[in-house]
Amino acid sequence: MRAALGRLLAGATLLAACSRDARPNLLLVTLDTTRADRIGAYGDAGARTPTLDLLAARGVLFERAFASTPVTLPSHTSMLTGLGPERHGVLDNGRFVAADSLDSVAERLAAAGYRTAAFVAAFVLDASFGLDQGFQVYDDDIDARDDPLSVSVARRPGEAVTDRALAWLAGSDQPFFAWVHYYDVHDPRHAPPPFDAIEDRYAGALAYVDAQLARLLAGVDAAAGGRETLVVVAGDHGEGLGEHDESSHGTLVYDSTLHIPLLAAGASFASGLRSAAFARAADVAPTLLAAAGLAATGLDGVALQTLAAAGPGGERFAYFQTSIPLYSFGWARLAGVRSERWKYTAEPAPAELYDVLADPGETRNLAAAEPEQAARMEREFRRLAPKEPMANAAPALSVDVAERLADLGYASVAPPPEGTPVPDPRRFAQLPGLVQSARALAQRGHVAASIEALEILAGAPVARPLALMNLGIVLLAADRPDDAVVAFTEFRRRSPTPEAQARLVQALLAAQKFGAAARVASEQPATLAVPDERLLLLRAQALLAAGRSAEAQAVVDDLLRRDASNERAALVASEIRRAGGASAAQEIERSQAWLAAHGDGWRMRGQLARLLAEVGRANQAVRLLESQPSIPPEHLRVLAEIARQHGNPQKAAERYQALLALRPGDFAARRELAFLAGDLGRFEQALDLYAELIAADPGDATLRVERGATYVQMRRAGEAEAEFRRAAELDPELPEAHFNLGVLLSQTGRAEEAIRELGAATELEPGYARAHLELARLYRRRGDLEAANRQAAQAVEAQ
Repeated sequence: MRAALGRLLAGATLLAACSRDARPNLLLVTLDTTRADRIGAYGDAGARTPTLDLLAARGVLFERAFASTPVTLPSHTSMLTGLGPERHGVLDNGRFVAADSLDSVAERLAAAGYRTAAFVAAFVLDASFGLDQGFQVYDDDIDARDDPLSVSVARRPGEAVTDRALAWLAGSDQPFFAWVHYYDVHDPRHAPPPFDAIEDRYAGALAYVDAQLARLLAGVDAAAGGRETLVVVAGDHGEGLGEHDESSHGTLVYDSTLHIPLLAAGASFASGLRSAAFARAADVAPTLLAAAGLAATGLDGVALQTLAAAGPGGERFAYFQTSIPLYSFGWARLAGVRSERWKYTAEPAPAELYDVLADPGETRNLAAAEPEQAARMEREFRRLAPKEPMANAAPALSVDVAERLADLGYASVAPPPEGTPVPDPRRFAQLPGLVQSARALAQRGHVAASIEALEILAGAPVARPLALMNLGIVLLAADRPDDAVVAFTEFRRRSPTPEAQARLVQALLAAQKFGAAARVASEQPATLAVPDERLLLLRAQALLAAGRSAEAQAVVDDLLRRDASNERAALVASEIRRAGGASAAQEIERSQAWLAAHGDGWRMRGQLARLLAEVGRANQAVRLLESQPSIPPEHLRVLAEIARQHGNPQKAAERYQALLALRPGDFAARRELAFLAGDLGRFEQALDLYAELIAADPGDATLRVERGATYVQMRRAGEAEAEFRRAAELDPELPEAHFNLGVLLSQTGRAEEAIRELGAATELEPGYARAHLELARLYRRRGDLEAANRQAAQAVEAQ
């Protein structure tokens, strides 16, 4: 591998034939969340980064390279356009799209005859966000169907990205531009063997990426066809790892998250050079253009070829910012300007000034000690900062994409009311990590602990909106919709955004408050000029559930007129037809036709499987779902339901266990598995599962009934009785609590108490046939035939 890399970077003799296109291949590799100081070539003696170290030895290592923002999408936009965020206007993941008017380096290279392709590893760089401009292939094949409790962006491992890139590289003599993005160093870090044996998970993930880079470079060498290849490797931003109280990135703008690795090798770059020149992420685009012989005018970036030749010196100013605190937490935006020596954070006050050459850790704020320098940097900031708030249009995303972003925390949080202080992110940098960690507990199956932690965090005013949003998500997953309604109502009051409104409607639907759901979904958010598609779909669902089918149909028809491939709308239309009497057989034909016309929608496939099972074609339904390369969690749920309905509890339990392996926090699957474990005689497993469920929702009386039934099966009558009595205390109007208690009392010879409890069950539910039959049996035993016959007649009438 080392020899192959050496051949790649040493360059190749160009063919003399004048017909030969002598321009070099261009490879851009971006390393997400990678700190420069964790790479061997940058001074980390313990790093396992031999590929990056050899690349640095064969080319130029830029010691002082910086991103203009510690966020993935904006930083990559700078690399591909040569513009800072103050000019391209992409300020955050998910909430912005790279405008068509931007001149991407890929567009320039494609127009000049280059083959262009991109291979990205994370959903935040999905084509929906605009960076596909100019790429003839934009490989973003990432399954965004993730755990709704996850705080991690959907991703794919470096091996999968490398495989796709290597497959594309082969087979053409045309010069290429390939962008390959690795995300494995981003939290949560789960490097595969043998890299998982490295105790430091950050180092292990980076070592894994380094190994994938070696594979990629060997493939590039094989595909180069004698042509030189320029390789540029750049980080998009760093990672706090606890510095300045920031565990992750995006909240602060210290160099722990802005200092990036930047290496260039091949083509015109010298070997073994370390440059101390001030470099930026925006310098990547002009570097690629210069190597291809194309002009790079009007850009913020400067070609690295020029910087490497000139070395340090001169004065260059660059704007930096992060808007995540503003959009995600309702806090102040951080923004400033830097030069080779000085770094000045102008907003919010108080300003910070650091001599980053003398104090790279940014530990001594010199704003008061160096007033003239601070004033000079303030003038530069005012010169470079946007003169008006940027208003890049939000991307027109699908409902699935929009919901996934909202799940991940991209629901905007409004700043405090005018006149009240806006929190300074530098004072509260730990809070986002604490909220994220609290929600991650639920994803790992510790739902009760997650809810408790989020409730505590919601008590802090500065964290309340963010904590409430996450608390509502966890409460919904824990099947506590009424509590979720409370959380989302307060969240929406504090942040009246479409995302908060949609969340509240979802909770109202889950709580079966259909009228309220329809009303809230019908309210037009003040921030939107046109109706929000998610809210329209939720409104249709609420109207249908409230029995207002004609109104629901009108909403769905309008959505399908705009886009016949709208899977969510097609599914709601199916629900409306079923409510109107359409048969399962008719809907099977419609589902098959939709899939044939619009490709494989996982929701439509799941519905088709359920419909097939409904008409007795369960084997066909199972084959439909099992034929996929990997079965998604929601399809495992459908397969479990089919197995249970067809008398195979063992298979159903296996399916739910597989689902929980993917989604440990799936409350519904855990509950179904607990019930099945009892049926299968796995009583201790059932009790363990019920303990977790009750801890997450201690007010759910039905869970107590189910655990009591398990104790009955185990012949532990005392514990069963305690569960049934606790259920009746929690919900005095739950007939099942009284029925089960009555049956247990009857079995233990306490007939009079049993009659009272069974009578309470029939009073609460007059049509409770099983309770009437049990009463009939007890009255007959007592010799009261008249009462027994009366109860038996009521049981027959209730059937």
